[in-house]
Amino acid sequence: MADVPLSRLADRRGARGTAAAPAPPTGFAAAVFPTVRGLPAFVLATVPYARCRCGPGAARQALPVAPVAGRERTRVRAYPQSTGNAGPAAAPRRRGAWNHGGMDEEVIPILRVGDVAAAVGWYERLGFTRQWEHRFEPGFPAFAEVARGRVRLFLSEHTGDARPGTLVYLRVKDVDAVAAEFGAQVTRAPWAREVELRDPDGNRLRVGTPTE
Repeated sequence: MADVPLSRLADRRGARGTAAAPAPPTGFAAAVFPTVRGLPAFVLATVPYARCRCGPGAARQALPVAPVAGRERTRVRAYPQSTGNAGPAAAPRRRGAWNHGGMDEEVIPILRVGDVAAAVGWYERLGFTRQWEHRFEPGFPAFAEVARGRVRLFLSEHTGDARPGTLVYLRVKDVDAVAAEFGAQVTRAPWAREVELRDPDGNRLRVGTPTE
């Protein structure tokens, strides 16, 4: 409460009186500034001016607390100061603040492949379908998307997009159908029945159906 003296003045005189009270010393300090020579004189002129700068703030605080009893004014005046100092951190996050125009946000893994066409053919056996394919120019590396329902994967021939041999977990309703398609053996874990596959480029896909 650096403004305690002016706050007390606001209690006695109200907003208008508080705003007018610092005017004479402020004008004096402003008039003295051009003639200041040396540090002591500068301090003598600066301190009153800086202190009087609190006047408008105290005047603004006097407006909402005018109807409040005297012993309650300090508490009421301190509340907007504390919330104002807290800034955005004190403001509650609005529901849906991260909803970008109704678009569903999602994470899409990128898998490094050597041949997009061959990779798409393999992922079609897993129930994915090709969505689109892009090359910057003919003969350049390809980039494609495959989807299985709401699950999406990016397949990239670009060297810097992903490391070979990565691992992706795919949760499905029927892991036995996947195992039959690839001739793999299903294993049981505490959380799911799973099968592990490798695509033509060595990327690992752990496919599982939850046990509960």
